Amino acid sequence: MQGEGKARPLLVVLAVLVIGANASAQADETALVTDPNELRWDLTETFGITLDRVAVTSRYDVSEVDRPLDCNTSERVLTLSLRFDIADANRPVGVDTNPPVVLGVLGDVGQIVDCQVARSRGVREYEELPWDFVWVDEDVGYANKLLPSGRTLELVLDPNEPVPPCLSRVEGYVCVLYAEEIIEADVAYEIDAEWVDPTGDLHVTVRPQTPPTPGPIEFEAIPGVPRGGGMRPTAPVALWKYKTRVSSDAGNVLPLGRAWGLGPSIEDYVVIRTELIEVKESVTFIHEVRDQWNGFGYLNDCFCSGEFEQDYSDFDSIRHVIAVHPVEVRIPFVLTDIPVPTF
Repeated sequence: MQGEGKARPLLVVLAVLVIGANASAQADETALVTDPNELRWDLTETFGITLDRVAVTSRYDVSEVDRPLDCNTSERVLTLSLRFDIADANRPVGVDTNPPVVLGVLGDVGQIVDCQVARSRGVREYEELPWDFVWVDEDVGYANKLLPSGRTLELVLDPNEPVPPCLSRVEGYVCVLYAEEIIEADVAYEIDAEWVDPTGDLHVTVRPQTPPTPGPIEFEAIPGVPRGGGMRPTAPVALWKYKTRVSSDAGNVLPLGRAWGLGPSIEDYVVIRTELIEVKESVTFIHEVRDQWNGFGYLNDCFCSGEFEQDYSDFDSIRHVIAVHPVEVRIPFVLTDIPVPTF
């Protein structure tokens, strides 16, 4: 390395991965919980949190030219990859995108492990768990199934302390959004079309800014290609574009991805996503859009928009997937007997 002065910081990472087969999520009365009443132990059976794998990385900050690496002052990071196992019958609305909150970490002989954990800055932001429309079997046919998901938790260990050979206990919680029910509001793909909730307090309206539905794609033979060898559109392919408004006469309507502040919060409706659908002999889910926002400083309106490149589908409805009376909960986890890999 040549040159004068200081070089840009360089991060060198070494990692070793293992499977945490002996780790488990469990509840007991000896948990390191400051206020157990705020944690929903009753939901740990339907929203399971288990350890998927463990990794240790050693990071060196090379900020000066010609300075030798000092392994004794490297930053050691213990990474725990958590997996969510969720019963289909008890579907949550969304999970906080922030790292899980850690309440306590104990070492191999029960000593408190001094470590730093990333914080959420006091706000939470939820995203929907991944789902897919997959084939189940001959009896069930196609159905929505949860895809594997989870969160990563990083514990930055004290560089002046040795890395423990194992962690006897890691306790924390994950913020999850649940709802009384999840409804689907299908509104016709027509300007000023409206869907009204049977109770009369929820409205979905197609806004005037929505352009008319595109006409059918016309094709022509590709010049120079033998007959039947290929076709192309005669004009640029159009876009399906829509803008909708979800409002309530009785309470708030919020997008799922908004920032949730400190303290408990219960909102009347949360728009999870919108979809373009085509109804023939059965309903076909075509395209998801998550572009939603509150407008003009009011919370009783949620505006949605989306666009999708035209294909062979002929969309006739815009579906809004809406959570009714959602509430934030804290689902705790306790991981035990976690082996720590060595370099």
